[in-house]
Amino acid sequence: MEFYIDQIFENEYPQELVEFCKTNKLDDPRLKWKIAEMEPLEKESIDKDGNVVKEYIPRFMLIQTSIYDDFADEKRVEELQKYLDETDWYDIREFKTHKPTPVEIDEARQAARDEISAIKAKYSL
Repeated sequence: MEFYIDQIFENEYPQELVEFCKTNKLDDPRLKWKIAEMEPLEKESIDKDGNVVKEYIPRFMLIQTSIYDDFADEKRVEELQKYLDETDWYDIREFKTHKPTPVEIDEARQAARDEISAIKAKYSL
């Protein structure tokens, strides 16, 4: 069976979908596949006695979502990575000129890398 984004399943989803979500990577490493539960579909029918009977059909949708369950974690990783990107020039300068990077910059960069690693470890990345 082929799976695609925003595909909807009623009542239940196939077991192959779970494996698909685990094994298929997306182009953007910050995204993952997820099976999202939707509002159930409400169907009304009339029983043999003329009563209105409501039936609720569970529905699920295949979506792409952030690898982070917590939006704050995602934003924090972006913020820390931006800091590392903006201070990369210190390492380049040290490599080319042998002028050492200030200790406080080295320590802050290491702290940023450590925090990124800790956040990613929560999500087994």
